[in-house]
Amino acid sequence: MAETVYTLDGKLHTLLGSCTIGEIVREYAGEDAARLVEELAGQNARAEADVETDLLSYERDLDHWHRMAQDWAGELEAIAKKFDSDKVLCRADAAKRIRLLKKQIESEL
Repeated sequence: MAETVYTLDGKLHTLLGSCTIGEIVREYAGEDAARLVEELAGQNARAEADVETDLLSYERDLDHWHRMAQDWAGELEAIAKKFDSDKVLCRADAAKRIRLLKKQIESEL
């Protein structure tokens, strides 16, 4: 939906296509003011893009850590089941799986 701006003379301007806030400022306040407004709008757009990029990066990191935690929880559950199911516990197998899990965690830190 296009945005609208009312100017002090009562005119309604629709910000769409070739009608930009810079053009309205240029018409009412001159070229210098229009350049300043366009520069500030550009800075604002770049800042918004930076924030969005940072947010996407954070979300990717969060997804990665969530998947890693799920993997580790699954491996710990498998080890626990091994302890529960084996009447004769194979200590070497449990130790090997725990060392592997420890190595995975250390590689992520």
